[in-house]
Amino acid sequence: MMTDVSKTQTGLRNEYPRPQFQRKEWLSLNGEWEFGFDDLGIGEDERWYLGDVHGPLTRKIVVPFTFQSKLSGIDDPSFHDVVWYRRTFEIPQEWDGQRIVLHFGAVDYLAKVWVNGQMVAVHEGGHTPFQADITASLVAGSNTVVLRAEDFSRDVTLRAASNIGLNNRPAFSTPARPASGRVCGWSLCLPCI
Repeated sequence: MMTDVSKTQTGLRNEYPRPQFQRKEWLSLNGEWEFGFDDLGIGEDERWYLGDVHGPLTRKIVVPFTFQSKLSGIDDPSFHDVVWYRRTFEIPQEWDGQRIVLHFGAVDYLAKVWVNGQMVAVHEGGHTPFQADITASLVAGSNTVVLRAEDFSRDVTLRAASNIGLNNRPAFSTPARPASGRVCGWSLCLPCI
């Protein structure tokens, strides 16, 4: 059973994000999220991850699009090294008693993830998927997931996923849009058994 919370959003893909690992029961987290820039880098100190609905995440963004994209609803081409995402979700009743896994197709470059104020994942590597078993952090009813994405716009070090030019020499390029906060399909699902 696919429970899609984003069917009314145009431009969103409704199929399972990783067909080679498709699960029968999953919940898409693509769609509208609360969003905020953290240009001063104060979010962790101010505990934005607690998910306070009156906090600094005052904008709306459509995931899986980056804040630089028009489809995100923000369309901001400027550099923002740290960004935050937040949304609430409910686990379907038929999943009671099951382990719940939160999947991220990608978050560029350093991601920290909290569920109901508890850190559940830290991942470094902007082009690789990652997941976290969030079962222990869930509560009955409404749950809150918060993500902090960090990607330094002026970082000139090569990372494992960087481009390689002729003769295996590094190839630097200037992106048409800054890369910070790049995202790729997010979902919840039951683990494969």
